[in-house]
Amino acid sequence: MLKCKQCGRCCKYLVFQISSDFDKDLKQYFETRGFEVLPEKNILIQYNPCPHLKNNKCSIHDHKPELCRRFDSEHLEDVIVLKGCVFEEHAQPYQILEIPKSLEKD
Repeated sequence: MLKCKQCGRCCKYLVFQISSDFDKDLKQYFETRGFEVLPEKNILIQYNPCPHLKNNKCSIHDHKPELCRRFDSEHLEDVIVLKGCVFEEHAQPYQILEIPKSLEKD
């Protein structure tokens, strides 16, 4: 298993892949709520750091939610990997997502 390099990307951005195509109303709905909409990939992304992230480390590591625990190199088929993450080298090209410039914070 790969060792996390504690870049914090997975804890700073909410990324959702939806199955349906975006129509104008759906796109506008998410944009007004702070999401960047990537309709060509059916992806929603938002900068929304986890309140438990302190210095790029999980302050509740021993008690973190199941979703966070599942984010490792053995479960990559289920996730979108943000470019620059150590898990990128084991992800499929369609799973790797560049953070939109408009959302980059650090």
